Amino acid sequence: MKKRITIFIMSLLMSFILAASPVAGVFGPQTTITAHAKKTTKKTKKKAKKVKNSKVKGIVLLAGATKKLSVKGGKNFKSSKSSVVSVSKKGVLKANRPGSATITAKSSSGKYSVKVTVPEMNMNITAAEVFLGDTMVLYAGNGYNVKWSSSNAQVASVNNGTVTGVGVGSAVITATAGKTSVSCNVTVPQFSLSQSAATINYGDTLNLSVSKATNVTWSSSNTSVATVSGGVVKAVDDGNAVITATAGGFSASCNLTVVDPVVIRQPTISYKTIVRQAQVGSKLVDEDVNQVTITFNGLPKRAKHMRKISRGDGNGSELDGKQDGKYLTVACALAAMTAYSEGRDADGKAMMDVLLVSPHISSAVVGSAGNLSYYFGYDNKKEKLPWAFFDGSKPYNYNHSQPVKVIMEEYPYAPKKSTIYGVELSIEQVQFHMDNHPCLKNNLTVQVYRDPSDGQWYLWPSGFNSLLSTASIN
Repeated sequence: MKKRITIFIMSLLMSFILAASPVAGVFGPQTTITAHAKKTTKKTKKKAKKVKNSKVKGIVLLAGATKKLSVKGGKNFKSSKSSVVSVSKKGVLKANRPGSATITAKSSSGKYSVKVTVPEMNMNITAAEVFLGDTMVLYAGNGYNVKWSSSNAQVASVNNGTVTGVGVGSAVITATAGKTSVSCNVTVPQFSLSQSAATINYGDTLNLSVSKATNVTWSSSNTSVATVSGGVVKAVDDGNAVITATAGGFSASCNLTVVDPVVIRQPTISYKTIVRQAQVGSKLVDEDVNQVTITFNGLPKRAKHMRKISRGDGNGSELDGKQDGKYLTVACALAAMTAYSEGRDADGKAMMDVLLVSPHISSAVVGSAGNLSYYFGYDNKKEKLPWAFFDGSKPYNYNHSQPVKVIMEEYPYAPKKSTIYGVELSIEQVQFHMDNHPCLKNNLTVQVYRDPSDGQWYLWPSGFNSLLSTASIN
């Protein structure tokens, strides 16, 4: 009994000695930290894996970008290389330039560290040629909140990466993110026209092109001579004009000369006396009349040509019936009709107006009398009018520089005098006789008058329609 009590007391003393030993701290109240490091509960494994992954993967931050670190109880944030990545007291990262840095801090669970990498910035194009008025798009890779600038905005401007050529010269386009930048050297060349001088014929066109420029505007210094649209120049009269192409405030020009290939000379006129019968009362009597042959050494093709032909009396008079202008006016009307026959209605109308509008008969009075489009609306009329009156001419193949003749006669009856539009006008008739024109089914007459104000002969507005009747032509 005494022996059992002694053993029990010894065991109890050993328990107290072990409890007081330093080795007992591994298991005591301070084991929480140690347990995080050594125990393998599910909860401990999850936390350890998260910390380990952040260290392995790190953070990639584009130049110019910011990021706030989420660290529980984080403080004393530091960067191993602030020139690459800086960090604020609150753990906000800022990527400054390419490289890497380690960010450290104290957290509620101990030390925290992460590696931050800032990749190199790059530009999709590092050197380029941009035409005046043209654009080019630049991209800055691996940059955040990129700011764009030009070293010479008078040459090349930039807006959010879109570069526009605005002047001749060179400029450096720079993209900046954080403290990092990349650039592209841009050259804007001087542009030029395909031709600096040209000579073309009236009525022709000239195609001009511009090299090394876009968004070009075109202009003509003399639109009465030449017009231009999109580089296509149209000669509308003979003379000179400067065609200019402008882009980005710069210009290039072509000195244009328009010549008229049709040389208009005063038609020649010859007279021959023939005998025609005229009705006098109830009798037919013989009358001496003038047979007139007019030779054009080039038919007028437009109003400007028509104005070059004088339609005055020449050496003739009312007594001898040899007033040149009386017959030339009718011949010129046939020339104007050729423009309609060739489909040049605007030229035809302009020429007819030269023959119809006089000092005493205005364009308002003439109205649409000179618009003969209706009469030439069918091919059979184009083939007959006015070619039936010309000697040896055929439609569509007439060369306006070749001589062409037309024969007409003095009308055997006296002219009619009438006071109209405030002046006395002597209205006379000119005849086309079947003897001279086998193509005619009957004789035709055309009425003309001489205006005393300028001494020129004109068509009577309602007195030339017989020329337009294909029913009178075989």
